[in-house]
Amino acid sequence: MRVSFLIPLYNCLDLTQAMLTSLQTTLPADLAHEIILIDDGSTDGTRDWLKSLGASPPFRVLLNDRNLGYAATNNRAAECATGDLLVLLNNDLVLTPRWLEPMLAALATHPTAGIIGNVQRTVSTATIDHTGIVVNAKGKPVHDRALPP
Repeated sequence: MRVSFLIPLYNCLDLTQAMLTSLQTTLPADLAHEIILIDDGSTDGTRDWLKSLGASPPFRVLLNDRNLGYAATNNRAAECATGDLLVLLNNDLVLTPRWLEPMLAALATHPTAGIIGNVQRTVSTATIDHTGIVVNAKGKPVHDRALPP
């Protein structure tokens, strides 16, 4: 199994660099993967930094000509991803050890699942920020903050 990590970028270079460090230090050593960084028109030096990465695996870099927004940027990355699984990540995350393994285990238990997510905590307070998405009575997707059973 190969995993494609899709990370849209728009400015916030310092957060992006910290996130990538946390990603690379927390991935299982034997995980076949690629990291697709999609810049959505950054103006803070992100594009110059991306050039310094070159085309060295596991990185792949895409540059949008203009700011397309989060969904279109992820869709663009998904079109060229080579992984069996797509993992969508934000560039401001702080990933902790073993963050991915429970989701891979859930997929092994439920191989027909279309989406598997995680519990996200607010860094400053450690309170639960997100446990999934629910669709409310108006048909709008919103964050669920209740722990699943």
